[in-house]
Amino acid sequence: MGRASRRARTIVVGITLAAMAGAVGLTVIAMRQVPGRGSSRIPVLGEVPEFTLVDTEGRPFGSRELAGRTYVANFFFTRCPSICPVHMQSAKALAALVSERAAGAVTLLSITVDPENDTPEVLREYGRKLGVAEPAWKLLGGERSAIVGFAEGGLKVPVGEAPASGASVMDIAHTGRFVLVDGRGRIRGYYERSESRGMEELFEDARSIAAERAPAKGTSEGG
Repeated sequence: MGRASRRARTIVVGITLAAMAGAVGLTVIAMRQVPGRGSSRIPVLGEVPEFTLVDTEGRPFGSRELAGRTYVANFFFTRCPSICPVHMQSAKALAALVSERAAGAVTLLSITVDPENDTPEVLREYGRKLGVAEPAWKLLGGERSAIVGFAEGGLKVPVGEAPASGASVMDIAHTGRFVLVDGRGRIRGYYERSESRGMEELFEDARSIAAERAPAKGTSEGG
């Protein structure tokens, strides 16, 4: 494929992703936490319904296993030749921050958008080469319907269709944002890897949210 063809395909994928983002109602939130004010300055943007995916051992993993735990989700696929390698290095940097400064408080979920290829075995080998250390960082797959439901219905981020037979794997459009969810299953922010301090800010917000205490049963947040 020539350079012009590759450039044209990249533009088409970008346009497709932008259109999909509008279709699922993705809102880009500009968030800046005020120093010293803690997690109360981080807005609640929505709630994530229950979900179940599959981990690298072929076991169910989802909202039940994450109950009460803050997590960060991002999307990738192992055959991705464009943004995923750099994107997953950012995820690795975030996982290192969590391991060093918030072990046990935050979980990173990296979910494939190519589950037909990215079986538990493929994800396990990919994770071994990347240096994924569980349980702080989980690679997840599962049924395409479950992944799309979690992404679009839960996190409000787009996922492209599976490529047709013989098509380029670049046709699997997906978001490059990281999504922060608190221990009560509420979306608290969308973060761009390319932003200055993007991963550091995400880590600080995740750590602040993980320190939140849920209101006692039968009481309101303000009561």
